[in-house]
Amino acid sequence: MVDEVYMEWLNLPLNMNLKAGVFKSEFGFLNRFHDHALPQFDRPRVLINMFGTGGLGGAGLETNFLLPPVIAHASSLDISVVYGSNPQSFSSETEAGFVFTSQFLNYYDLSASSYLEIRLSGAAGKNDLPVGEFNSYVGSAGIAYKWAPVGREKYRSLEWKTEFLYGLREYAGGSYKSKGFYSNIHNKLGARFWLGGRIGYSELPYDPSQSEWDYTISIDFWQSEFVLTRFQYQYNNRNIVNRIEIPGPYPSDHSFIIQVAWAMGPHKHEAY
Repeated sequence: MVDEVYMEWLNLPLNMNLKAGVFKSEFGFLNRFHDHALPQFDRPRVLINMFGTGGLGGAGLETNFLLPPVIAHASSLDISVVYGSNPQSFSSETEAGFVFTSQFLNYYDLSASSYLEIRLSGAAGKNDLPVGEFNSYVGSAGIAYKWAPVGREKYRSLEWKTEFLYGLREYAGGSYKSKGFYSNIHNKLGARFWLGGRIGYSELPYDPSQSEWDYTISIDFWQSEFVLTRFQYQYNNRNIVNRIEIPGPYPSDHSFIIQVAWAMGPHKHEAY
């Protein structure tokens, strides 16, 4: 399975880059990440409940503008339109089933060893299943901090990301309003070991009376830069009796996961 196939033109007029093909949209911190590059085995439940396991993306166009650094040390604006749907928020199968996204990013250097990043993202599209023609909107605000001491970044670093999401999904009698968040921390303990943790909360966009909390802790062992082994424990505390794609009760659960990921052959540096 191929996640993305696209062409990208760089350094166009107006400090613009242009992308065309099949890709994951720039939305928040983790939507662009491929599964093997996530800081935990899975995506935060709020992203899965809003966009499904595949994330937000599809076939379309995306532009990126590098903005003049007025307040931040660097700022950029991403705008995209893709043809893609999911049962959670943008469940359209009509010719108008496009999803429009935008993201504004501010980057701040705090010191030679640390930086701060703030992202504001939004998505809008149609929602016409099972019947009708309505709109759905999802917005997010996120903050990230990274510390990597100069000269010792191979052995020590700390990454923290937190993102809040708010969704509005129209239906015949009004609109559903849902919310959620996740907070993730990833601490490098040495040249080969990482310790990670995550907490999150999410309401279902088509029924915000149903919700869940998720708690995760993980230990990563990098045998080399190409081979990762991860041990992860996760607890999902659910108040969900019926999902669109999973009929019937959806109980709370505990899981323990062993993940092995490796790369073979040339592998270009990822944009994220």
